[in-house]
Amino acid sequence: MLTFNTKKMKNLKYILGIVVMLIFTSCDDYLDIEPKGQVILAKVEEYNNIFNDVNFLHGQYFIGPESQVTDEYWPFNEQNIIDNTRPVETANFLWDESADRVSNQLTDFFYDFAYQRISRYNIILQEVLDAKGNDADKKEVFAKAKVLRAFNHFMLVNTYATHYDASTAASDKGVFLVKEFDLEQALVQSTVQEAYDFILEDINAAIPDLLDVTLNPMHPNKAFGYALLAKVNLFMKNFPAALEAANQSLAFNDVIFDMVAWHNLGSPSFPVQKNPAVEFDTPENLYYTGGQWGRPSGLVGQVAIDRFGMGDIRLDDFYAVPWWIPNPNFMLWFNNDYKHNTGGIKTTEVLLMKAECLARADDVAGAMSIVNALRVKRILPLNYVDLTAANSTEAVELVIEERARELVNTQNRFWDMRRLNTETAFAKTYTRDFNSQTYSIAPDSHIFIMPFAKTATDRNESLQQNTK
Repeated sequence: MLTFNTKKMKNLKYILGIVVMLIFTSCDDYLDIEPKGQVILAKVEEYNNIFNDVNFLHGQYFIGPESQVTDEYWPFNEQNIIDNTRPVETANFLWDESADRVSNQLTDFFYDFAYQRISRYNIILQEVLDAKGNDADKKEVFAKAKVLRAFNHFMLVNTYATHYDASTAASDKGVFLVKEFDLEQALVQSTVQEAYDFILEDINAAIPDLLDVTLNPMHPNKAFGYALLAKVNLFMKNFPAALEAANQSLAFNDVIFDMVAWHNLGSPSFPVQKNPAVEFDTPENLYYTGGQWGRPSGLVGQVAIDRFGMGDIRLDDFYAVPWWIPNPNFMLWFNNDYKHNTGGIKTTEVLLMKAECLARADDVAGAMSIVNALRVKRILPLNYVDLTAANSTEAVELVIEERARELVNTQNRFWDMRRLNTETAFAKTYTRDFNSQTYSIAPDSHIFIMPFAKTATDRNESLQQNTK
C-alpha cells in the first residue's frame, strides 16, 4: 500500500515521484532511486517517462456529458430518458433549458482529470530544468508540458464557457487558469479572452523546443504544436493565422492513412503495434489519447450514421451492432481493432482545418481538393464520388460535414456546433425526434455550455457558473 509523507507533500519532485511509482510499479530497476525508500525524480529521462502514462492519458480523455448535447448521441437506455432517472443526460439529450443541470451535475470526471493533468504539467515545468541531464532534453520536456497545459486549458474553456467572441471575450467568464503547482494558491476565474491569451502564450513558447519527431504519439511534437495553434486560431475566427499554422503543421506531417487498403486486407489489427506503451501507433496521430476508453456513455444515433454513405470504411469498421441493444438502428463505438484517437489531434483534422480556412478565403477548389484527397482513402472505389461546392458557404458546410464523419466520437462535434452557431451564415436550430415528440435547440441556447459540477464549486466557492 502506498502511503504519503505529508511533510514532503510540498516537495514537487516527491509528489511527481509518487506518480512515477504508480506508472512503473512493475519496473523494479526503474524505482531503485536514491535515497532508498523514496521516489524522487532527479533525471530528465524520468520526467520524460511521465508522458508514457497510458492509464492517465487514455482512461481520462473519455467524452462526457457534452456528447449528449450533440446530434451524434443516442442513449443506451431510452427508458432512462423517459423516466428522467438521469436528469443531466435527460436535460442534455432533450435540450431542456428549463432543467436544473447545475444542481444535478454532482461530479465531472472530464473536468477533474483535465486539472489533474494540468497540475502534473505544472510540476514538470517547475522542476525539470533543475534535473540532471542534457539541456536540450530538459527544454524539450519543458516544452511538451507547456503545450499540453495549453491543450487542457483549451478543452476546459471550450466546454465550460461561452464560445470565443472577440466583442465579448474580455468580459465573458471563463475557467480557472492554473499556472503553477501550489496547494495553497487562491484560484481566480479568468475571462474567455484571458484564457485564450494564456493558451496562445503557452503554445508559442513551446513550439521552438518541440522535436520534429518524438518517441511515440503520446509525446507531442512540432506538428502537434502548430496544429493546436491552428485550432485555437480557428476557434477565434482568425482564419489567416489558422491557415498559416495548419500549413506549418502539415509541413512536418501530412499523412492520410489509407483505410481502403487496410479494409481490403481484411481489416487486421490496425496498424501493427510498434510499442507496447502505445495502443494505436499510426502516422496520422500527432498526439494520441483515448483509445477504446474514450468512447461516450451512449450509442451513435441515426443522424450521425446517415452522414456516412455506402462504402465508407469509417462506418463499416468503426462500428458494430451491440448484441444487447434491441434497436438495430443505433450502433455503439464497438470495434476494438480500431482504437480511435478520441482526445488528441490527427493530421486529417489539420487538413480539414486548412480546407475550412481555404473555403472561407473563397478558394473553393483548394478546399474541395483537400476534402476529396481524404475521402478517397475512406470510401471504397465502387462508391466514391468527388464532392463539389458551388461557392464558399457550401464548401465550408461540406468541410464541416466531413469533420463530423472523420472526427466522430470526439469533442469536436460539440465544439463545431457551438462555434458555428455564433455565425449567421452557419447557425442553425437542431431538431431531434424521440418518444413520438420533436425537440429542438436554438443556436444561442445555454445548453451548449456545460455546468461546473457541484464538487468543483464546493472546492472553490469563487467559481461562478457560465450556464444555467
